[in-house]
Parts: sequence; structure tokens; C-alpha cells
Amino acid sequence: MPFYRASELFTLRPVPPTLGKPAWMNLRAVPRAPWAGEPEALRGPGIYGMFHDDRLVYVGLYAGKAERPFGGSVLERWEKHVTYQTLRSPYVTFARRHLKQLHALAAAEPNGPIETIVAMLALNGDESPLLQRKGGSCTFAKAQLAAAHWDVFGPGNEATMLDHLGFTYLQLPRDLAATVLPEPGQRPSAWVKKHWLAPIERDLIAAFMPPCNDGTEPGDAPAVDPVAFEERLARLLADRPAPAVEDLAGESEADDETDGDEEALRTEPTAAPNEREALLDDLARLCPGALEVYYTGVPDLRIRPRSHTRVLLDVFAHGGGLACRTKASVAACRALGFDAHDAPAGKSMSAAFPIDLSRHSAADLFAVAGAALPGD
Repeated sequence: MPFYRASELFTLRPVPPTLGKPAWMNLRAVPRAPWAGEPEALRGPGIYGMFHDDRLVYVGLYAGKAERPFGGSVLERWEKHVTYQTLRSPYVTFARRHLKQLHALAAAEPNGPIETIVAMLALNGDESPLLQRKGGSCTFAKAQLAAAHWDVFGPGNEATMLDHLGFTYLQLPRDLAATVLPEPGQRPSAWVKKHWLAPIERDLIAAFMPPCNDGTEPGDAPAVDPVAFEERLARLLADRPAPAVEDLAGESEADDETDGDEEALRTEPTAAPNEREALLDDLARLCPGALEVYYTGVPDLRIRPRSHTRVLLDVFAHGGGLACRTKASVAACRALGFDAHDAPAGKSMSAAFPIDLSRHSAADLFAVAGAALPGD
């Protein structure tokens, strides 16, 4: 398995910080041109290890796209890790269950990044943009590791910080694609995760205790280099053939496409999953720096300015496709090419319209968000 240095895969792009978050939460990782799209070496489901200075810090899995588990690119996960786990992304949020630990660490290590985070949490209380009601994009364990290496990840180190991070990735054999057997109503990627990936991930976490996975502590982790990780991962995958059909009787539990607290964008089954996923991915990937994309459900996506919390529009599943509600006027939406009507009462929005995936693009929706800005 190749070892991928993060600096070979990504460049870091500065973006405006979010109001109510530290100013140094201002980086986005962008895949370099050779790794754009769905490169064969990184496509589809598999298990990966993340390393800091060639020492294992996190074990994760990637189960592909919701309806195409053998599609997608694991870079969708890694581009979040390199800024979320270093505390440099404007999308960093924490679950309330981590607040006590964050306060204790801030008290133990004053003048560090955690103290800044705790101070900003105190300013906004329960409405802080650093808090997420359903989980969070960063855990205490990840924040703790980032703080311990703030001389590498903190502001001023943008040119070299990715040199300290790397990944290995072992794909599931491509010929397993024909044996994915989801139950009715279950996403194929959830089935792949549950039956093939999650057991291997659990074994690796139990064996190596990487400090950024849930249930582990930095002091518990042995020093595991990429070679040792790859050897054990290869043995585990070789020992786990695809489940026989008769072994799956009665299995119908759906699963999330997230690991731990990180929220990955996924969608419900529709007649056009590829087109819908592409639009949602484009909205997150191409979002202008003055705006922020975040998620409140599956696949509820919202866009708001970074300067305040006014939601400009939300995109949601509707009739097997996608629809939008927005604060832009019906007239503005129609002028931009949408078949808009008055939004339902009680939604705090002005207009609503279906999204035609054959002709509407992310740029069209960003134009709607612009029309919804105060004063427009």
C-alpha cells in the first residue's frame, strides 16, 4: 500500500473565519489536480490510517457514495481530517459532551488553542457556532492532539503543516461490488460499512489504540508506523471473506455514513442519486468564501453568511429529488430560472422551488443565496 503524504494530495486555501470562532480556523484543504474526481487508487470502500510524523493517530473507513459504495474518493474524508483534526477548519464544532474535558484542558494548558476555544464558547453560550446539536465535526481527543502539536498546526505553519500528516489506504477488492446485498430501504454504502468495514475498523482500533479515535487516550497508544499498520490491515482483510447470503438473514439495520462524531454528507435513495450527490458535493466544494455550508440532517444542507447566522437557503430531499427554501423573494428566484412559489407558512422563508438536476447547478443556488442577502 502506498503512503500518501498530505502535502502531496492537498493544498491549503485560506477562507474567511466564521463569526464566533477563532480567526485561525480559516483553512480548507483542496485536492491537487492529479487527485481530483475519483482516482482509481483512492476510489470506493476501504480502511485507512492517518499518521502524524509517521505515527498512527486515527483509523477510519470510507464506504463510498451512498448509492455507489464502489464509487467516490476517500479524499472526501481526508480533506476534512487535515483541517478538522488540526483545528484549522472554519467548520470545526464540538458536541456538548466534550465541554467539560475542553474546560479542564484549557485550565491545564493556558495560552493554547483550547483556551481560546473555551473563551469563545463562553462568549456565545448555548448559541455558540462552535457547538453542534447533533454530534460535532471534531472530538476532544482530536483537539487534544492538535493542541499538543500546535507548534506544527498553529497559525504561521501553513506552508509545512501538511508535511507532518499522511495516510495509508487499503481498498476492498473491486470484485466484491457484485456481492453487495442491502436490505430493502438500506443504503448500499451502509451495508458495506456494517458487514465489511466496521468489524475491521474495530479490530484495528482495539489493537493499536490510536489517540484520535473514540475510547482511546493519547497515553495508551503504542507507536505504530505505516508498515506495521498496513501488515495487520492486510491480514484482517484477507481473513474476512464476503458474507454468504445465508449469513445475512434477518439483517436489516441501516447505518450512518459517519464515523464517530464527524458528519459526512449523505442522501436518501432517489431515482437519480449520482446527480443529486454531485450537486450537494459541488455546493460544499465550491462555496464562496463569504458564505458557509453546513448540514442539519440527511441531506438537509443550509447556506448562510459567515458574518452572521441568517440562513439564506436550505436544500432538502423532496419527491425523489431535491428542493429548496430560501429567504430570496419568489420574483428573484423566478428571475434566476426556478419555478418558485411562496414558501409554506411557519418556515421563516419567502420562496420554495424544486431543483431540476438536469439544468440547475451549484452556481444557480449560490445566486439565490446572494439574492437572499439582507438589503437585496
